[in-house]
Amino acid sequence: MTHDGSLLLPELGADPGGAEDGALRRAADARLAARIRAAHRESDSTYGVPRTTAELRKAGERVNHKRIVRVMRSISLAGVRLQRRHRTTITDPAATKAPDLVGRDFTVCAPNTKYVGDTTYLLLEEGK
Repeated sequence: MTHDGSLLLPELGADPGGAEDGALRRAADARLAARIRAAHRESDSTYGVPRTTAELRKAGERVNHKRIVRVMRSISLAGVRLQRRHRTTITDPAATKAPDLVGRDFTVCAPNTKYVGDTTYLLLEEGK
C-alpha cells in the first residue's frame, strides 16, 4: 500500500496544506528578486534570463533558469531584444531597371497565361 505521507505531516509539525512551504517560497523569491534587480541594474537593464542566470551562478547562487524566468516575469523585468534588420538587396544605382512586363496587373482570364515569381533572399557562399 502506498500513500503520500499526508498522515505523517501533522505529527512532524508540518502544515498538510503547504501554506508554510508557500510562505517560504515567496520569501526566497523576494530575496532572489532583489538579487535579480541588482544584476539587471548592473547590466544597464540589458540582461535577460540567460545572462542573469549566469551572473547569479557566477556569484555562487544555486538557481535554475526556469525560476529566474518566473521571478523576472513577476517583477516585470526583461532583457533588451535587439531587432536585427537584414538587408537583402544592395542595388546598383547605375544598373538599368527590369521592365514591368505585366504592368502590375496579376489578374488572369484563363490558367497558364501569366507566370510571375519573387525572389527576396538568396543565400550565397560568401554570406549575406
